[in-house]
Amino acid sequence: MPARTVGATPPHQGVAARPVAQAEAALVRHYRRLVRLAYLALPADRDRHSRVLAAHNAVQRALPFRWTRRTEPDVTEADPVYAALRLRVLRAALRPRPAARLTAPRVWGLRLFTPHGGEEDAGLDRVLATLDAPARAAFALRTVDELGPQQAAEVLRRAGVAAPDETVAAAAAVPSAPDPTGPAFDPCAVRVQPTDLLRRRRTLTATLAVGVLGFSTTAAVLGGSGPGATAGAVSASAPGPGDPARLVRVAPDAWQHTTRVDFSAWPARGDRREDGALLGRAVTA
Repeated sequence: MPARTVGATPPHQGVAARPVAQAEAALVRHYRRLVRLAYLALPADRDRHSRVLAAHNAVQRALPFRWTRRTEPDVTEADPVYAALRLRVLRAALRPRPAARLTAPRVWGLRLFTPHGGEEDAGLDRVLATLDAPARAAFALRTVDELGPQQAAEVLRRAGVAAPDETVAAAAAVPSAPDPTGPAFDPCAVRVQPTDLLRRRRTLTATLAVGVLGFSTTAAVLGGSGPGATAGAVSASAPGPGDPARLVRVAPDAWQHTTRVDFSAWPARGDRREDGALLGRAVTA
């Protein structure tokens, strides 16, 4: 099939005075196509929510901080800036890094899915799951960008694929139908569903409880700090909150006769160990 020209940039504008700004404009202009390429190249056996986010992450991370020899556009391409971005996207999809998940987009409380297709779309997903990453990338280049076999092999070669010609041949065995440019393989046209609401509620409750406990502990430490701070009191059941009578004194030599190395075995020290107001605030906290 003939190669498709993607918003060609005039050759004399391949490297502009602000190449990164030009790259950003090209990325935004071709964002949907690049995300689809990444989505098809990523492992097809992972859940669709993770795959959608990973595809968007691969494209958003493709924008370089500055042009170097590694990212310099190939002036032989019809659109050299797009070609450079496509190469970076394919490299990210072919060799996903665990650290990339830290910069992936976050969606709280929602699951994202590409629209459900028919049985043919599901069959294509199953076939893609049997291919390795380079073959999936070759399939994406051939179907989404409509590159010829030699052009696709050259792009894969620049992306670091060891045997690009064999990879393109393996991708040619994938059925041409259904159309991989349809909505079922479009990560920019997603369906939104809620996550497990009960589990999310439990997680939120546990997180808030831990946060309150941490805040209370910090307040207690800060409230009892300073010269003559009282250390080593163990709370016991007693009349009411804030009552220093709830505290149990530790014998001065208790630490010599126990294997514990915490405040429960360490005697109170300092000239404020009898300060009722300070002890009351500590017990209340």
